[in-house]
Amino acid sequence: MVKTEDEMYDVSKYTETELFGILDLTGNPTDRELEAKILFLIKKYGTIQNDSGRKLSRFFRDIFDHFFESEEEEDGEGDEYYNDSIQITETYTNLNTSVADLIVQGSASVGNTNADAGTAGTAYTSSNGNVISGALTTANLNQTVDGNIVASQLSNIVNSLEKIPQNQNNIGLTRALDYSKDTLNPLLKQTVKRIISVDSQYREDHSTLSTDFTFNLSDPLKDVVSLKLYSIQIPYTWWTINANYGSNLIYLKGNSPGIDTGDYDISINITPGNYSPNDLVTTINNSLSLALLSQPDTSFGTTQINYNSNTSLCTFNLDIKKAYNESNYYLYFPNWTRPSEQTHNSIPSFLGFNSPVYYPFNIESAHILDLTTSNSASPTGSDYTNATYYIDNTNNYFTVLTYDGPTDYVSSTSTIDTSYQIFLSNDVVGIATRNQIVTDLSNQLATNNYLQGSSIVRTDILDPTLSDVSHSYYSLNVKLNRNTTNPRYNVKYVIIFPDETSITQNTSHKAVWTGTRSCFCFSNLINQPNNVVSEFSPVSDLSKNITFPQPLSIYLHCTNPDFINPINDYNISIPTNVQGYTYSSFISQINNSLVQVNNNTKTARNITGDFNLSTSIAYIDASSQINLQFDINKTFNQDMYMVDLSQSFLHLTMNLGQSYQDLSSTNVFQSSFNVSSSYKLTGTSLLCVTPSYMANGGNIQEAPYSVPLPNTVNSYTDSYGYYPSYQNLQNAINQQFSVFTYNGEKTLQGTNVALTYNTTNQKLDCTFTVVIQRVLTDKDYTIELIDPSATSTDDLVNSISSVWSNQLLFDASYLNTYPLTNALVGGTSYSRVTSSSITFNSINITNTNNYFYFKPIDNGVIAANNANDILIRIPNGQYKRSNIISAINSALNSSPSALTYGSQLGVIVVNNFEYTNFHIVINKIYTATDYNLVFYDPYSFVKCFSGISSIRNTTWDSTLGWTLGFRVSTVYNLSSTGATNNVTVDPVTKIVTVYGDTTVSTNLYNYFLICIDDYNLNHLNDGLVTVTMTDSDIPLPSYANRANYTCDPVTGAVVYNNAINNTTYNSLTQQQIYSLTQIANNQRNGTSAIKNNLTKSISSGPFVKDVFGIIPMKTTGLANGSVYVDFSGTLQNQERTYFGPVNIQRMSVKLVTDRGDVLDLNGSNWSFSLLCEQLYQQKPGNPNEKKSS
Repeated sequence: MVKTEDEMYDVSKYTETELFGILDLTGNPTDRELEAKILFLIKKYGTIQNDSGRKLSRFFRDIFDHFFESEEEEDGEGDEYYNDSIQITETYTNLNTSVADLIVQGSASVGNTNADAGTAGTAYTSSNGNVISGALTTANLNQTVDGNIVASQLSNIVNSLEKIPQNQNNIGLTRALDYSKDTLNPLLKQTVKRIISVDSQYREDHSTLSTDFTFNLSDPLKDVVSLKLYSIQIPYTWWTINANYGSNLIYLKGNSPGIDTGDYDISINITPGNYSPNDLVTTINNSLSLALLSQPDTSFGTTQINYNSNTSLCTFNLDIKKAYNESNYYLYFPNWTRPSEQTHNSIPSFLGFNSPVYYPFNIESAHILDLTTSNSASPTGSDYTNATYYIDNTNNYFTVLTYDGPTDYVSSTSTIDTSYQIFLSNDVVGIATRNQIVTDLSNQLATNNYLQGSSIVRTDILDPTLSDVSHSYYSLNVKLNRNTTNPRYNVKYVIIFPDETSITQNTSHKAVWTGTRSCFCFSNLINQPNNVVSEFSPVSDLSKNITFPQPLSIYLHCTNPDFINPINDYNISIPTNVQGYTYSSFISQINNSLVQVNNNTKTARNITGDFNLSTSIAYIDASSQINLQFDINKTFNQDMYMVDLSQSFLHLTMNLGQSYQDLSSTNVFQSSFNVSSSYKLTGTSLLCVTPSYMANGGNIQEAPYSVPLPNTVNSYTDSYGYYPSYQNLQNAINQQFSVFTYNGEKTLQGTNVALTYNTTNQKLDCTFTVVIQRVLTDKDYTIELIDPSATSTDDLVNSISSVWSNQLLFDASYLNTYPLTNALVGGTSYSRVTSSSITFNSINITNTNNYFYFKPIDNGVIAANNANDILIRIPNGQYKRSNIISAINSALNSSPSALTYGSQLGVIVVNNFEYTNFHIVINKIYTATDYNLVFYDPYSFVKCFSGISSIRNTTWDSTLGWTLGFRVSTVYNLSSTGATNNVTVDPVTKIVTVYGDTTVSTNLYNYFLICIDDYNLNHLNDGLVTVTMTDSDIPLPSYANRANYTCDPVTGAVVYNNAINNTTYNSLTQQQIYSLTQIANNQRNGTSAIKNNLTKSISSGPFVKDVFGIIPMKTTGLANGSVYVDFSGTLQNQERTYFGPVNIQRMSVKLVTDRGDVLDLNGSNWSFSLLCEQLYQQKPGNPNEKKSS
């Protein structure tokens, strides 16, 4: 319904919701907001000097009364505001003005008298002292307002008026201003106040930050004497974690050679936003998981950050494993010489290596192909024209198989990790030429996702010293792609070619991979790339090999009288060899034969055999002596015996059988007999032991023996020789078995009877267990070194034809039966016979040739200054071949933590020729200890930021690490040597834990600063006074001469040269020199600390100029996105006062954090208002006309 004009101004006609809408307030405003809004509108329309303004002013006053009637009745605060805000501007010439109009209109002239209705208790005077109260009386005024009597209110007005001149017209009545005269601004006391509203949404350049912009005022302000902060509205859209200058980053930076280039650093970057501690940690862990995906060749295990809600502390667990192996290195002999020319000059030539460089990811084919310059390899040759190689789905691939090392791959025992098949394309199916296959394989190696840097290369042999000169061979280089094959500790790989037997059965078809007629001519189906084999045979230990026409023997003859039987002897045979044996191969053959002999002695009851192989071995010691060592333990158990109980108490009373002839199937027997009050042992013995004729073993010659009865009276019997209980009887019999000895051996230890009372039949049940054991050891044997071709073995002179004596230098006594009891090694169970020292071919090792290297070949291990080179050095000395191999192996395996641990150098025999095989194992593992955890450094966190003209760096106390509570250090050294109370390193797993030293704090800012530049200089520069760091930089005194400073080359310290001045002939005192030196070194150390990033870069405080006000932030309970509003009295007390009146048209404003950075509201706008105080000046003439500039 449309309201009439009277109804429009009648507050009672509106609902409260409609009144809120008129006041432009939504929801349920607070009393403070409501009061401020109504008072603002009353004042606004009270200054408009027309009927509409008066009506609106009265209307809003009625609204005020409507909402705050009770409060006004209590303290009259609302009337005071109106009264203070109303000026007397209108003159009335009659006395019929109602009191209500007088109050609402604010001023009235009655009888040429101006009265201010709002200042009833304040005296207004004029110089002539005339009284106007007589002109204004209750009688001549309309005394009612809407029928209500207001005499008391009118009396207040009348009594407040003072005398003014009767003959002066239009005299303005003035009030005292609360503007005091002082030395800062001794100007006119009359001022006017205006509101300046600044909203960032109306700034000109929206590409800049909303908290840093310049604006022009819509109405220039003149004669401004002060500005006061009135209100501020800031949306809660700044972030706890923001991206300004890299404040949302954590770095894991490589700190070891190879990964310290920056290419392997891990940046943990979280999305800017507001977080609770738990949310922050969860977000970091999620970002960490994503960041780690950038390095798929690295295992990060249990790496994560943890938050303890009870202590509010964080811990950072770092579990990093980045593995590199031998395929990332190459073998380099820096002092290589040709083995065909100078075999005794260097280690590689002595061992037969014909190249200074070898790659442990390469396999070579047989050296039988034609040269690449031959006709067959030309474009018109057979390699291009003869399609003779057959390819189908059984051989169109090879397999790269990874397994758990470090030893060579054995198909039956090795643990397989993963396999990758490298297929040829369909372009070479069926019959193909060599060129077609090689070209296709090259393409597949280059493009396979699991390989990297792999190739197939054909190489010519042009060295005339090599036996295979004028031939060529293929090199297959296979390197696994680190990003797709999960490199791990000790994971090795082999290259396996398919078996092409079914293809080569067709004589018209040729194989692709293996065989001398195949395309590539590889020799083996299974190839170990990390096995490097020498091209030449290594230098032999002797100038000539050990040769003999008939097999040699080491015969061990049993001499124990009870066991003299060929079955108990051992013959260790060494077969003949056409090429002869080197010393090392001869020793290896003895050990192989010994293993075979021992295998022949194994049974179900003797699973390890008669020899202890760990101590039964042949070897050459450091004195170049051959040692033959034996540890015999031949056991005869109850399987090879039978027992006779026919004359024993065990049979006669206990009812066991008369004899037990087969103990191989069971050695436990049962019986039962009557219970008696006492027992008396009868019979001639407990049992009789006899070798079993059924076993037909090596004990058949052993004489029978009996176990006698215990003494008639013993500790278990009474004085008459009776056993009072069956338990006593049992104990006596078992003790007799236990202590019985035969030929010095307790042969029946373990034999026993067990008697139990049977309640069912009231008899004693007997369980008889037979355990018999006799053992032959080294002391029961002699040794005989047999050479069937020897003509005499009487003594060393006459046995020159025996290989054992004339080549192997064993004493003649060993050529006949020599008792091993004479060769027993004290404190051990084994015996040893030793030859004299042998003279070997040797090499002299000095500082010039006692080392070689494994050098990195791939990024990640390549390091500046060759820091990741692996140096293998052996002691200087004279070495024979076996000794130098042993010395190198010791250097390779110096400790389990050695990078080359598991590598092995040895001699192998191929087609009856010896070659040196170098099994290379390298495990270069970067762990968490090779990294730094970086929360801040001077360069990683430098970022370009919207709204600024150059890149900037954050400060340490604005970083993510600071927020998480890691404040002891900006960079945490995770190495074992860098471990502190805040950093612990597990010595086994190398897992590093970093502990936060203070609680997580997600409240980033405590207060903001509003900085206003009004482009006027006649006010203080309003810099905020705050705390600062101690300035420890002491300037050099005036008497210091920088030219006299020198650096001590030994200590590195700065010293001062106190030479006599040739002009003044003066020198400095000792105190002055000391002062100069200390100051200079202090400055030098401080500079060095900064350069080395040893100091934390903590923000130095908000040192900004033009600070207008400080805004404490109370964000507790404030939801993200809501607006923080403040117009409190504390805020409004912040004021800028000028030395004199200024004109303001243009301003720049910044909202700065307590760190001194411009606040980023992430695109949201904010606003604030200022209360501006300007001079109010009257023109000469009519005092009612005012000019406000």
